[in-house]
Amino acid sequence: MGRWDRFYEAKGQTGEQWLADEVVKTLVRDLAVWPPPVETWFDDGARARFEPVLAPSCPRPSSGVFRAAFQLARWELEREYDAIDEFVRNDRVSKITSDEREKLCLTFLHKWLTDSMLELLEASKLKRPMLKECLVRAEARLLAP
Repeated sequence: MGRWDRFYEAKGQTGEQWLADEVVKTLVRDLAVWPPPVETWFDDGARARFEPVLAPSCPRPSSGVFRAAFQLARWELEREYDAIDEFVRNDRVSKITSDEREKLCLTFLHKWLTDSMLELLEASKLKRPMLKECLVRAEARLLAP
């Protein structure tokens, strides 16, 4: 592989497609290890609430927790609040998680993914449909067998 081969591969891509690819790579890299990075806390209450699942000793949540968090974040981007409400109202969390720690992991991941996408929405030219697609692709890569 030559030094500049990656640029030849990107030749037919738009700037938006390239940026989306980089978002997917970053999400996969950040979520490949547990816990994912949190650069800034704007709420000390949230920091204290999620501290147990962000401790280095906290085990990685199950694939089901990751799938549910990605789905909830996609619904947030699509503004599918009825789907989120139905998920919560029918206590689907209990069917996915094995204990209170995993419930907290699911809540954290949902918020982390959603906040990451909304931050990108403000900081880039990527629109909600493309960010949703980034979540789909990141989930597929992260949870591939």
